Amino acid sequence: MQNFLTLLGYELRKLLARRALWVAEALLCLVFWSAWSALLFGWAGGYLEYGVFGRGARDFTARVRAAMAADDLAGRPMDAALLTEADAALRALQSGQADPAEVLGYLPVFLQLERLPDPAARPADWARNFYGDVRRQMVGSLADPDLSPRVLAALQAQAARIPEPWPNRLPQAFRLLLDDSLAGLGQTSLAALGPVLVLLAGAFPREYATGVAVLQRGSRHGRGRLAAAKLLAGQLAALALTALPLAGELLLTLAALGPAGAGDPVQLVLTTPYPLTLAQALAVRLLCLAAAALALGAGTLLAGAVFGRAVPALVAALLACYGPAALSLPGGVWDWWPSRLPARIFRLPPVALGPVVLPPWAAFGLGCALWAAAAGALTLRRFSRGRL
Repeated sequence: MQNFLTLLGYELRKLLARRALWVAEALLCLVFWSAWSALLFGWAGGYLEYGVFGRGARDFTARVRAAMAADDLAGRPMDAALLTEADAALRALQSGQADPAEVLGYLPVFLQLERLPDPAARPADWARNFYGDVRRQMVGSLADPDLSPRVLAALQAQAARIPEPWPNRLPQAFRLLLDDSLAGLGQTSLAALGPVLVLLAGAFPREYATGVAVLQRGSRHGRGRLAAAKLLAGQLAALALTALPLAGELLLTLAALGPAGAGDPVQLVLTTPYPLTLAQALAVRLLCLAAAALALGAGTLLAGAVFGRAVPALVAALLACYGPAALSLPGGVWDWWPSRLPARIFRLPPVALGPVVLPPWAAFGLGCALWAAAAGALTLRRFSRGRL
């Protein structure tokens, strides 16, 4: 075991002891964290525009929160009374009988009222049944006709655990972090995988090019421990390089949310039946990105071992990572592709595996782990024996 750890440390130093790698990673983190900081603390108000309130005002979010505090609406539960009040205020606003500044504090409730049908089509007791109607709507958003009754029942059970009433808070900017396909930021999080692919594409080809691979195969541990240490070092480096920018995103978001906001239900910003808080949903998304890095890293190492050259391996890895994310491919299996799924994770139904029904992020993590294990075994076989 000690010999293996020594080999692992040696391989990690070989991979990570490159100044250019850390310069690129530092620049990536700077750009990444600056973008999220601007979103969370700067121009987030631009996303919060709402009809008659106008658009483009940088202080819009601050004005909304000030109005909520002035009217004692901040954090007030969205119960039937507040829903009815907000609905009356919205009708007065739309008919020109109320000044926008007078009803700014109701904006979080206005955003939730958008889930409902036209006022003329609502039943008399709509406010009392609001959460039941929203739950059915959330389950229906994922209820594909092909879903089995067991999966549909699991979805309904998940929706039944969504806490209520929701607080009157305004975390709408965090929608961009949880489902970034909705914004111009697009697949920004995938940029974190760029240095990983560049690093791993040359891990095995470098040994072929220098002739070290032939020597390693003939050595005592070359076909076993050394090859396994090289493979594990590549995966650990992939996770470390992915974790750095994502950890900054998590810390910035928690700081912006504050203790109260972190515990708010994710349904304030997303139409999903999964009973998660905003902090939990963000953690799930970041863990899915880490799983994607693991899967794509395993594929990149395998490509390097198969092609024997860094450039073809890198091209294959870049196409696998960014190709499906950039193309408008149909849903289905492409929704589960590692580079596409993190932005869609809350819009996918659970997955039935035998007697167990797993949430989509658990199924994705399991799939990535199985692929990484299979790709790792093929990589070891190729490197050790010269064939798959």
